[in-house]
Amino acid sequence: METTFEDYKTDDGPQNMWDAFQENDKLRVFALVDQLASQPVSVDDFEHAYEEYSEIFSKYQEQPHLLDRSIEEIVSKIVPYLQDTGVELMLKHRAAKYLYQICKVRTFKAFGKNLPHEVRHLPSVLSLVEQQDLEDWQNWETRYIGILWLSLLVLNPFDLSRLDTSDEGCPTTMERIDSICKMNCLKDDSCTPVAAFLVARFLIRNDVKKVCLEKFFDWAMVVNEEYSVDAKIGPLTAIACILKHGKREDLLPFVERLCEWVLHLDYETISKNFKIHKTCIKICQRLGLVLLPPKVAKWRYQRGARSLLANVQKTVTLASLKEVQQTESIPECTEEEDAVDDEEVPGEIEEIIERLLLGLKGNSTIVRWSSAKGIGRITNRLPKLLGDEVVSSVIELLNPLEQDDAWHGACLALAELAKRGLLLPSRLAEIVPLLLQALVYDEMQGYRNVGQNIRDAACYMSWAFARAYHPAVLQPFVERIASALLVTAVFDREINCRRAASAAFQESVGRLGNFPHGISILTTADFFSVAVRSNAFLNIGEFIAQFEEYKYTLIEHLITRKINHWDTNIRELSAQALSNLTKHAPVYMRDKIVPRLFQLAESTELNTRHGAVLALGEVINSLQKLSTHDSRSPGGDQESFLNTEIGELAGELIGKYRDRGQFKGMSGTYMKHGCASFIRNCSEAMLPLSKREYVESWQLLLDESIIDEKASTREQATLAFSRFCAKYYRAETAERLGSLIDNYIKDMRDTQIEHKAQGVVSALGALPLFVLELRLREIVQVIDIKTI
Repeated sequence: METTFEDYKTDDGPQNMWDAFQENDKLRVFALVDQLASQPVSVDDFEHAYEEYSEIFSKYQEQPHLLDRSIEEIVSKIVPYLQDTGVELMLKHRAAKYLYQICKVRTFKAFGKNLPHEVRHLPSVLSLVEQQDLEDWQNWETRYIGILWLSLLVLNPFDLSRLDTSDEGCPTTMERIDSICKMNCLKDDSCTPVAAFLVARFLIRNDVKKVCLEKFFDWAMVVNEEYSVDAKIGPLTAIACILKHGKREDLLPFVERLCEWVLHLDYETISKNFKIHKTCIKICQRLGLVLLPPKVAKWRYQRGARSLLANVQKTVTLASLKEVQQTESIPECTEEEDAVDDEEVPGEIEEIIERLLLGLKGNSTIVRWSSAKGIGRITNRLPKLLGDEVVSSVIELLNPLEQDDAWHGACLALAELAKRGLLLPSRLAEIVPLLLQALVYDEMQGYRNVGQNIRDAACYMSWAFARAYHPAVLQPFVERIASALLVTAVFDREINCRRAASAAFQESVGRLGNFPHGISILTTADFFSVAVRSNAFLNIGEFIAQFEEYKYTLIEHLITRKINHWDTNIRELSAQALSNLTKHAPVYMRDKIVPRLFQLAESTELNTRHGAVLALGEVINSLQKLSTHDSRSPGGDQESFLNTEIGELAGELIGKYRDRGQFKGMSGTYMKHGCASFIRNCSEAMLPLSKREYVESWQLLLDESIIDEKASTREQATLAFSRFCAKYYRAETAERLGSLIDNYIKDMRDTQIEHKAQGVVSALGALPLFVLELRLREIVQVIDIKTI
């Protein structure tokens, strides 16, 4: 049976997926546009219509391409309101708002192509933009659409002087557009990106660049030095756009001055505004691309022919290693060629690369991302010796002495380098261990944790490796990478990291075809199923553990990284996950993991101690269930997975905590919760306690936990008390059991504190029947009196 997208829908997946722009939506849009001509239309009526119009297009935010066939028709109905000089200004503003909603969904570069582009429209559009008030924050959409439309019209190849009037003293068309560009660049608002886009398209014209290009660069550099921070972003964005769209031969005369200017900016001040910092990084990388000849590095790694079907069906063998040499090529440059290349590399490139490497350690994700892309693009044009130095500099950022920002930037940069074939296979032995560290990077800094973005970038890095390298090249590292990706996919705290790891694993299975049990795992651990954390920890993790290649890696990760996690919920889920994994390796859990957990349970660090106690109880309970199951199976193993040593260590554990005073204060609340869970699981497992003092210490802890202020601790203690009495008090005398009940009844009568009374009542209600029937009348009477 064929699997469809519907089979993968979950609460976290897309719910409204369309295959075309819905006909009823289109008709409603046309009706709302026609209402613009209705006179008069009150402000309230227009606001209701505009809200409905916006909601229609917002449904296609994730599928904007579906609008393409209808955009031109919708635009043709709205544009006349902007072109007609007889239309009042308010109606033009409303028409522009309608156009902007389409532009917002489709992006301005794609939307702009649907506007009329005849040169006859240029004077009217130019006048429309000039009429706009830069301080009119309520109708800025009109200025936005006008600037965008103007950026399309200036591409007409006709000389702008043909549009000039014969009146003396009137500015020329070129001067008018130049003035509009500068005024809108100085305004930091939503129109700034399209203003920069207009600047780039205007200044690269053959008749304009000779007159205005150098003057604009001079003006922008002066603005950066003299104006406020808010006014800088526009000119900087404009320079970045010019460097992107302009021809190399036109820009080369100005590159030296621009490099001198941008490389000596005060980056400590700039970095406080991440938008300005990002734009400066873009300028740096694009200056580097202008300086370097537009050629691809000859030394880069090339994978050769690829086939997804062949990768999935083929098993990588030693014979395929020979095939790599035939299907791939890593050209070797001679010393003479390297020397020639070195002479062609301008001196400014070294400073630009240094600036980009510093950007990898920036305090904003968008700055690091832009720096990573710039390093990939520039390295792609460098000779092998200099390119290898750049790669080494990036790898050096992945060391314990660097901050988390540097790790994130380095992972992004390595992914970009790998995509372009600039990480040669010889580097993999050095990079893969760093990749494995990045996939589990999670540290506390003060009261916050860091590492989520690093793990996400490491998944991107793995995804890039899958696309870049031949399966035989990655074969020595496949098992480690696959295990690390699955660990992140099922046991990471953050949904975006789990999904990123699942996507990287899927890409690796498809591109490489040598990940063990890849297809089987993907059908369970897909993009949507790993979204629910409990499902990923408890169900998907158990499914993957049935495969020998991943079983011990999953267990080891839970022990070393998750039961000591800073998040209490993760520690609890990890303990339950260990319980589920026990059935797949019971002997290993008994002989290796349980002793380690007992050692961790005596740690001085609260999170480790709490997580280890939770995990011990779950594993002991699971081992007992396996023992019971095996002993009842025909011909099954009669040996119990629990031994006397485990019972002895478990019995004395609570007493050790009490002797050390670890049940006091805030940390004591967590330990009471963990120990109550431990007692419940041991009781369910019917763990034999060799000494009476162990039972007494457990009872004393339960007495304290039942009246704890925290509701979750009381609930856990009540449940544990029920199981504890059923197991360890069944052989007790009626006199001892009666004394136990009398103590609770006395506490119930004496206490005036609400949470204590709640805990005692819950404990009395949880007593087993053989205990409850000894004092049933007294219990009912005291509860009845207390409630009255």
